Amino acid sequence: MLTSDLLRIEVAGNGVKPLYISRKESGMYLDIAERILSVFRSGIGTPRSKLHAELQRIEHQANFKVVRGLAKLVEDECLYMPAVDTEYPALRAEVFARAQERYPLVTTTDLLHPTHRDDAVAAIAAALGYSRSRLEELLFADLPPYQVLREVHADASPERLLQRYNLALAQALLYRAVSMNITLTGDFSFVWKYVKLAQLIHEIEKRGDAYTFHLTGSASVFRQTQRYGIRMARFLPGLLLAKEFTMDAAIAFNGAVRVFRLDHTCGLRSHYHDAPKEFDSGVEQRFFKAFQKHQQSSWTVSRETEVIDLGTTVLIPDFTFTHTDGRKAIMEIVGF
Repeated sequence: MLTSDLLRIEVAGNGVKPLYISRKESGMYLDIAERILSVFRSGIGTPRSKLHAELQRIEHQANFKVVRGLAKLVEDECLYMPAVDTEYPALRAEVFARAQERYPLVTTTDLLHPTHRDDAVAAIAAALGYSRSRLEELLFADLPPYQVLREVHADASPERLLQRYNLALAQALLYRAVSMNITLTGDFSFVWKYVKLAQLIHEIEKRGDAYTFHLTGSASVFRQTQRYGIRMARFLPGLLLAKEFTMDAAIAFNGAVRVFRLDHTCGLRSHYHDAPKEFDSGVEQRFFKAFQKHQQSSWTVSRETEVIDLGTTVLIPDFTFTHTDGRKAIMEIVGF
């Protein structure tokens, strides 16, 4: 996800929303996204600092926050490692111990300070079996700027990277969320799975044929921290897989609470892949189809349209039967 310093927002009244990459801007940023992907894909074996220097040259051609955001999303899918597999802390300890024997080291010698730093490094390198330049390369090669790019797992196209960026902006805004209300007319069990994965405390309220999930959490009970907002940010891609939803999130911003709204028409695309199945098992599917054949029945059947709040969890029965006189019955198929 993006860091807070890369967030771009627009405030209007009591509302707040991210400044997404618009369709008008997409042409320019598609080219930039392609260049960013190319920097990483052609940069295998290159130190991180050199890759960042190449990316900085791209920043001057557009909004630097957008360029840095796009680059971060790609870099999050990269693997960096030291160029050589060695015990770097032990190597540094050995070099520093030997340098201490020649203390003080200076870059300009005089009568009181006769040992030049370069001479000391050369002598230590020779004693350890390295050239001076090689030893200086290895000395801090395990630190992030000097690690080299080993693998790039990002297989996104420029178009998909822009979509991922817009979603990441929405997630970054949710870092400051203290609560969230979600109204659903379906996909209850699927969304509930992501509520549990994000460890969000919930209350459920039925309104007609829809349910509203009121999401808060342990962090927001005692004090406002971004830790809980990050959980809501991780939950968002799961919510986007629901066919129909509305979301109102309370965002703590500059000493006030503003509202961030989304629904299923927002245009954001999830990068989660496990979309809800129509049926959880063949048994459910066969039962549903068999019951629907009874066209003369006074009962109609619908799947997963009821939510029973059990406190620490919820029960979403497989089927709800509704009679023409208004009666309802629910059924859960248990087995296997």
